[in-house]
Formats: sequence, C-alpha cells, structure tokens
Amino acid sequence: MKIFNTVQKASTTSFLILSLSILFCFFLFKNISYPLLWGDEAETAITANQILHHGYPKVHEGKNIIFLPDIAINIHHEENINGLPDSTNWIGYKPSIDANISMPWGNYYFATIGVFIASHFNDMYLKTALVRIPFAAIGLIGLMIFMLALKGFFPSRTNYHRFIIAFIFLELFSITLLLNMRQARYYSLVIFITGCFFYVFIHYFILRKYSFKKYLFMMTLVLFLGYQVSFVLFTVLCITAFVYEAWFGVMSICDKLKNRQKFLTVISDQFLQTLRNISPVLIAIIIVIPFLIYFEIFSISSKATQNYGFSFVKYKGQLERLLYILKTQECFYPFVVAKVSECIVLYLDRNKNKQVDEMATLKRLSFFMTIFFISFALIIGRWPMVLFTRHFIVLQPVMILIMLTDIFIVLKYLSDQEINKVDQINSIAKFARVAFLLLLILAFSSNLKAKINYERNYLFQITHQVKGPLDYTIPYIKENFKKPEDLVLAADYEEFSYIYYLDCKVVLGYTNKNLKDDLNYQPDLMIYRKEWKHDRKYFDYYAQKAKYNRILFPVYDSGVNDITELNWAFSHQFKTKFTTDDNEKAELLVLEK
Repeated sequence: MKIFNTVQKASTTSFLILSLSILFCFFLFKNISYPLLWGDEAETAITANQILHHGYPKVHEGKNIIFLPDIAINIHHEENINGLPDSTNWIGYKPSIDANISMPWGNYYFATIGVFIASHFNDMYLKTALVRIPFAAIGLIGLMIFMLALKGFFPSRTNYHRFIIAFIFLELFSITLLLNMRQARYYSLVIFITGCFFYVFIHYFILRKYSFKKYLFMMTLVLFLGYQVSFVLFTVLCITAFVYEAWFGVMSICDKLKNRQKFLTVISDQFLQTLRNISPVLIAIIIVIPFLIYFEIFSISSKATQNYGFSFVKYKGQLERLLYILKTQECFYPFVVAKVSECIVLYLDRNKNKQVDEMATLKRLSFFMTIFFISFALIIGRWPMVLFTRHFIVLQPVMILIMLTDIFIVLKYLSDQEINKVDQINSIAKFARVAFLLLLILAFSSNLKAKINYERNYLFQITHQVKGPLDYTIPYIKENFKKPEDLVLAADYEEFSYIYYLDCKVVLGYTNKNLKDDLNYQPDLMIYRKEWKHDRKYFDYYAQKAKYNRILFPVYDSGVNDITELNWAFSHQFKTKFTTDDNEKAELLVLEK
C-alpha cells in the first residue's frame, strides 16, 4: 500500500508538472507573431540579415545605414548632420571594417537562425513569428536548465517535483518574464547562458559531480559565450565565481588554523586550490582580451558614461527603479521574507550541520545564487542610460529560485525542530512554522491584485491579434505600392521595422544619422510619430517642396509598436488601442504624383 501511494503521488506531481509546462508554453508562444517587430527587434533582424549577406554586422548595406548610434543627450537630432563615418559623436561604430560594435555580436548571430528561415516566406506575421520563436525557445531551454541544475539537491523525488511545480506556477504569473522572452533580443540568451553557468558551477562546486577537466572545459565555454552575449553578464559571472570561491576559501583557512595547522602551509595550499577552481574564469578573461581590445569595449563604455552622465545620485536612482519594478511586478516581498528567515536559520544553525548533507548543500546553493543576484543588481545599476526591465529580467527566475530554496531550508529546519524531544523547542518550532507561512501569504498578497490584472490582460493579448501603428502603416504600404523596395520613406522612429518589412530606403530616422544626404531626397512616404514630440522641421522641409496626401488609421499613434515595459512613459499595450480623435491617429503622408 505504501509503495502504491508513493507511485500515485509521483504520478500526480508528474502530471501537474506536465500540465503547467504545457500551459507555460501556451503562454509563451501563443500569438507570438503579433504585433510586428518594433524598433529594437527589427534592429536585431536587419543586423542578422547583414550577417547572412556579409558575414558580420556591416553598417552600410547600400541604400540604408544599419546602425542606430548612441548620441549625447545634449546633442540629440539637429546637430547630427555630418553623416555617420565622419562624426565624432557616434558611439559603437568601427569605420575600419564598417561595423556595428555597440554591443557583442552573439545576439545577432543567433538571430540569423530565425531570419534565414523567415526570408523564405512573404507573410509578414509568419516572418515575425519565425524571427521571435528561436529567442523564446532558447529562453525556455534556459529555464529548464535552471530546474535541472537543482535536481541533485533533492534526494526525495516528491520534494523536487513540488519545487518544480512551485517554480513553473510562479513563472506563469511573471508577465514581464513572458513578454521579454518573446522578444527578438538578447534577453532570452542571457537567461540561457546564466542557466548554463548555474548548472556547471553547481555540479562542480556544490554537488561535486563534475571532474575538474569537464568543469574546466564547460565553464570556460560558458563564460566565453556569455561574453559574446553581454559584457555585463560576463562580468557578473566572473565576479560571482570569484566571490564564492574567496568566501569559502577564507572559511577553509579559518577552520584549518583553528586546528593549529601551519599558517604558511594552509595559505599555500588554499591559494593553489583557489587558483585551480577559478582557472576557467582566468582563462576566459585571457581569451576575451583580444575581443575587448578589438571591439573597444572600454572606450565605448567611457564615451557612453561621458555622454549620458553618471553620478552616485543616478546610480542610486537606477537601483531604486530596479527595486521598484521587482516590488510592484514580481514576488520581491515574499523573496525578502524567505531570505531574512533563511538568514535567521543560518544563525541558529551556525554551530551545527558541519557535515555535507542536504541542508548544507542547500545553504551553499542559496548563498551562490544570492551572490549572483546582488552582483548583477549592483553592476546593472551602473547602466548609463534608462534602466529597463529587460536589462535585468534574468534576475526574475533567479529570485524565484532563491526564494523557493530559502523556503525549503526554513521549513526543513523547522520540521527537524518539531521532532525534538524537548517540548518547549517543539512548540516554538510549530509556532514559527505557522508564523512563517502567514508572513509569506501576507507578502504574496502585497501586489496580488496588480499581478492578477496583468495576468488577465496578458491572456487577452495572447488570444487576440494586438496591433500597433506599424501593423497598419506597413501592410497598407505593401498592399498599395507594387515595389515597396523602390520607395523612399521619411521616419523619426522604428526605421529598422520599415527596412526589414519593406526593404525601402529610410531617411532621417531616430538620430538623423545621415542628414545632409537625406535632405537631398524627396520622400515618397512620411511617417511622423507624434508621441515622441520630435522637432518636425525636416518633415516640414519635405512637405514644403511637394504635396502629400494624408491617410489616417484608427489606431492610436503610440510611441512604440511594442515594448515590454509595464510602467514607463511608453508602456506595453495588451490590446489594440483605438482612437476616434484624428490628432491621435497614426498617419501616413503619401507623395502626390
């Protein structure tokens, strides 16, 4: 009977995991083709297209400049009249090879998978889905690797299944995670690389299941690939490994000195052991040095900091924004309750559990993940521009993993105390369990209403075709012009979207990066995005030289076609925003011939 009950429990939990996994995939992939790629995604797609044609992110492709350079805020549009190659204000352009080096190329090379397949189809929404699906899939694989990395910490299959059920369930309520994983940008790759880092690190340092040779190869590879996706991520991964090894190295030295071992021998032995353990980090740093030099990472970072400005006040503001988003959109309060409770358990259990058992390894796991979480938050706070949720979305699954691990540690500790033969300790443990669970419930309820509202809106989005301004203007142009590739279009934002879908020439753009040449053209079409409130003088300049017919669309002229930010000047739209006010409608100006 006991065996039957165990099998029945395993079958139930396995069914729940399967059901929740299918539901998560439905949430992730359903209607992924809507709306059309917005500016940032289109930049990924069109740069990947350059790689398919030239082998690298070449900036000039003939009629367009495939590059959106960062510029000083005090310069903005009007003074950018020198053209890209000759200007001293552009950040991230390498003239010697005509390449975009504003960010690592791993993101773009990965995007070639979807872009290549999409190039064989004409349907715009099918192309959009094919570009996005590889990113969503790699993010999903990253989450799976996170879960697999923790399997060795649960000798009980039932406990592991419960952990996975809780993780997937909570991820279903992270709309910010789902939205960012659906984007054709590097965010999902960061989740994937971090998952791989966790898996290799945990299996060598904590579970002791990897040989040194296997660890050396795999960790070096993971770190190298991490650099190709994000320099910030590479930095954080290296710091995490260093801090973890340094902490336990110091602890080991202290323990050995307490046993009256020779000081120099202890220091020498620990130094060699530490050097061995962090050797993949050192090797990876040496390997990426040529990339750092060639791609001018420090020069670009310095120029960005100089242009956008940086101060302690700004740094503090970035961290406050990060915390605000985690508090209002994610499970930050339960995370804090769990972490504080786990710290109390660590203190109470400080003189016990010296042996390597389930609790000891779980504590090390929590410590390791917390180092990563804090390191990433502190490093990303140094971001010179606006800090968006997408820049630190990897913290979301890590935060949930830390929280669940800490909850498990606390509950296991209290369970062990409840079987204590001393009645007073037994009673205190039972009271503490109830108090802890009540605190967790209270913490989860802090932003429950907002999360339910986001969930409801997201369900509407994935069951309806959501459209932005581009979903009206681009199809109209394709339907009404036989050869869109011969058109000249003036735009002040999301120019790469027009280039990707229409293959037309775009003038002006977000930064007027080639203004002198652009003013020699008479655009066939003009699209001015009202919500940005950019200076219209160049659009007026074109309009004074020829007559244009105004075509209005029923959709609100949003600043962006799609964005994952839930609380910003331009927030994510879960449904098509229609308007009857002509001044708010998206518009297209067509040259009268």
